Amino acid sequence: MIDLPQDIHHETLIYREESSRFLTQEGVGYEIASAPAPKKAVSSMLQGQCVYLDMGLLYSYVVTHFVQWWPEPVQIQQDQLDAYLQSFFASLKNEGVNKVDLAFAQLSDIDALLAGKGGSPTDTIGQILKDGYPVGSTGMNFLRYFTQAAHQNQIKVVLSFGGLNANGADWTLGGAPAAQAMHLQQLMAQYKFDSVDWDIEGAGVGFLMGNNKPADVLTFFNTLHTLLGSDKKLSILTLAGSLQDGPAGPLTILFKNFKQNFDGVNLMLYSNTEYYIDAENPAWGLKEWLEYVKDPQMLRVGFYDQVPYENPDASAGFRYPVPPGLTRGQAAAFIYSYVLKELGFSLQQFGQPFWWTDQPTALPADQTIQDFWNMLSRLSKLKDRKDRRSGRGAR
Repeated sequence: MIDLPQDIHHETLIYREESSRFLTQEGVGYEIASAPAPKKAVSSMLQGQCVYLDMGLLYSYVVTHFVQWWPEPVQIQQDQLDAYLQSFFASLKNEGVNKVDLAFAQLSDIDALLAGKGGSPTDTIGQILKDGYPVGSTGMNFLRYFTQAAHQNQIKVVLSFGGLNANGADWTLGGAPAAQAMHLQQLMAQYKFDSVDWDIEGAGVGFLMGNNKPADVLTFFNTLHTLLGSDKKLSILTLAGSLQDGPAGPLTILFKNFKQNFDGVNLMLYSNTEYYIDAENPAWGLKEWLEYVKDPQMLRVGFYDQVPYENPDASAGFRYPVPPGLTRGQAAAFIYSYVLKELGFSLQQFGQPFWWTDQPTALPADQTIQDFWNMLSRLSKLKDRKDRRSGRGAR
């Protein structure tokens, strides 16, 4: 488990083998990282992972423990922060993490952030800039210093916008769309962020498209994607798995030429008790999603470890012939493999799946997730052997 101070450990990070996300006390937060190939033991699956950080909680800890209020000027004590960050990043690297996602900034605050000012109360990045406390004599605020330290540890930094707690005003463009895209590109260059994530959850979909002209939203994301592409940076979309929350709803305009606007979409295909994973389904089917996204590598399917995948009745759609005796994780792997086979794709051809968990302290021993990856590994090897015997390569 990542080594964090006890008083922020549980609220700040949720880490898991194949991907990570954070959960604040209010239940905010979400991330899907590219999962490793499910070939070996769980301990070897930790490479190339991402973890979301609630920057409000992390920054609050830094202010409480490392700020020197007197004598003036007020500053973050560099030696103490360095010791903390050294331990922090060492823990991340030991767990195979190579990317951190800073959450959450807000769309409406792009100009304020670029100017080094605060903004919405839900913008935790803005609060850091508003305070402006320098780290020692470096002249850098905590955001810049943290990003620099991450890069020195070979860890990439992603800036995330939105989140479940984003309010209506947060999803308003603060100016002309092309100009806002350019300003965000400048902000990312200024702080050397590596990519950007758009977590448009719940009412956020309606806020984004209702507060702005649809054509302006399209221009913003299209321009941003082009600009970031020239910088070799990615723009990722995170959504609930319902087509209504994506191409069949208010966001339709963004999916007409998806690759021109984003580099991938992460699908949360679960509720608290059910899963919505079907090859074909008019409401959430992966075949229907592919009609808009086109590239299967750009689709990533999400799982939740509280959903009883071993129970066929937990499916909101097709009742899968899950073999009796499978564990929850094994059943989830069976279902995922079954769906991909129906679609005609191999595990390698589809975007890597991800998991959500509510129990961060139990993750190292989360048997559900371990069983999932081990089962996928076995299924993949079985298919490879079958293909070799039949003289066919894996699809």
